[in-house]
Amino acid sequence: GLGGDRMDTCGVNLLYHTNQLSFLGFWEVLKHLPFIKKVERDLLEQIDMRKPSLAILIDYPGFNLRLAEKLKARNIPVIYYVSPQVWAWGKGRIAKIKRLVDKMIVVFEFEKEMYLKEGMKADWFGHPLLEIVHPRNTREIFLKKNNLAPDTKFIGLFPGSRLQEIERI
Repeated sequence: GLGGDRMDTCGVNLLYHTNQLSFLGFWEVLKHLPFIKKVERDLLEQIDMRKPSLAILIDYPGFNLRLAEKLKARNIPVIYYVSPQVWAWGKGRIAKIKRLVDKMIVVFEFEKEMYLKEGMKADWFGHPLLEIVHPRNTREIFLKKNNLAPDTKFIGLFPGSRLQEIERI
């Protein structure tokens, strides 16, 4: 498979580590396109050899939706965890996802309803960050402690998991 440290720890035989595919921006992807294609070919070669009964794809929509298409052509059911952000990109992509994914497991509760309305199987798992991040204050307490007006707007800065994203901040 293709995964990170936790999948490796759980016993997945990693062909490639996800940190080898952490590209940020159009030019980074373009520069590494031959490698990305090699990863895809190697995965498909293993899929054809091992003939899995199911594929679980996690996040990484640029790569995984293309892979899902190839899996479906091989009649391999696809479960997708961490939905592509169709609510941000536009719901037009749901039709493509519906064609390629047998079941969507989402991190936001509203995403489940969105997929169910489109006739897809979907389950809400919850966001993995909620296991790590625990708010210490309510909004009201935070506003009071910091002498802020009740109608104060906030902008959150949440770096992603790619090293390039964190380095650029």
